Amino acid sequence: MKRKNRTRHQDDAEPVIRFAEDLRSVFDLENATNTYGRKIFVEEWKDGTGKPKIWYEFNKQGYLLKYERNALGILISNLGKTKYI
Repeated sequence: MKRKNRTRHQDDAEPVIRFAEDLRSVFDLENATNTYGRKIFVEEWKDGTGKPKIWYEFNKQGYLLKYERNALGILISNLGKTKYI
């Protein structure tokens, strides 16, 4: 059986290595408190409302969560056990 030559696809690309100067710590962001009294780290504020548009919070297990407010609601992403965004 003859093997076909494969072209290199985006999925086959080498993983991107991030260097220390590319990383930002969540602790470099503006500190605030949410309505439950928990500490959050705000990246961007929503115009006119005074509510955070993009913010981060550590959950009780120590995982960093990213929250993004949009027109449909709030999207939550789990970034894992890290302090870098």
